Amino acid sequence: MAGSLRRLLDFGGTLHRNTGRDSDVNNSPNVSVVIPTYNYGRFLPEALASVLGQTHEDLEVIVVDDGSTDNTPDVLASVKDPRIKSVRTTNRGDSAARNTGLSMAHGKFIAFLDADDRWRPNKLELQLQVLNAEPEVGFVFGDFVRFDANGVFPETQFSFVPGFDKLETRPSAGGTGKVLKQDSFVALAPLDPSPVWLQASLFRAQCVAGICAPEGVRLAQDLYYLLLVYARGLSAAFIEEPLAEVRRHGSNSYGAASDMLMPIVNVLTMILKQNLSSQQARILRRRLADAWAAVGHHEFWRGKPLKTTLAYARALGYPGRRWNALAHILASPIAPLFPRPR
Repeated sequence: MAGSLRRLLDFGGTLHRNTGRDSDVNNSPNVSVVIPTYNYGRFLPEALASVLGQTHEDLEVIVVDDGSTDNTPDVLASVKDPRIKSVRTTNRGDSAARNTGLSMAHGKFIAFLDADDRWRPNKLELQLQVLNAEPEVGFVFGDFVRFDANGVFPETQFSFVPGFDKLETRPSAGGTGKVLKQDSFVALAPLDPSPVWLQASLFRAQCVAGICAPEGVRLAQDLYYLLLVYARGLSAAFIEEPLAEVRRHGSNSYGAASDMLMPIVNVLTMILKQNLSSQQARILRRRLADAWAAVGHHEFWRGKPLKTTLAYARALGYPGRRWNALAHILASPIAPLFPRPR
């Protein structure tokens, strides 16, 4: 076990690197990394290696084992690095595990990583260069790629986001980042799919203090968390270089993109009930219209006229998609006659 674990940990660096800070172990770390995990013992060594092998070493790694029934406890017991703290809880879901990790964090900056994903070695260093040079920036996100057992996919997340390249930016004062000229809610909340994923982001702890992941929400909980971050009116920056790698495998929380359609609607509806400014509510209502229209579009091409009509009827209640929704409602009775797109 120890031999195979050491080989896996070679992905991101040595099993334990002497940082020269043993006498400072009681000091607060610069970065707190929160890793929730449930039955991902087969992936966890790579995730840990990618964090422990960061070029920025002043960090703590908080692993929350959400009641795993696999070899996760053995994996954690085998990794000997003083920067790792682990806690085992009863199984309550990913959001509850994240919140447990957040309650234990002492760093000036907060980062998240899923146990089946991994970081590239300079992820934290590049983001900290921007944050240290831009005191008004609340968080920095990076691009990322996906990978599976056959290798890394060529497309990056940013390339999938319509309108992302049209955002108004300026070069960061330090590092290789770009700072958004608009606040994060105005710039990022309308974008679908989102260019921002927690695995590729770094937040100032003071800027996200008190924000918790939504317990009881199985899918799109990351979007919920991010929208609450944006709602604080934070300035944001991004790095165009891929900083993280997101794994695709047979036990991901969702398979097809269509699995996320209703969870996104539900999360947007939940956020709309929060204490938003009038501008934020207006932006979110338009995003919700798009989300309901996406559900309607999916059901239309599945040949489901009733579900199509119901989804587009909900879209009618929000600005931005009303004519499109009405046209699809009128066409929904003949939806089964249309050939399905391949």
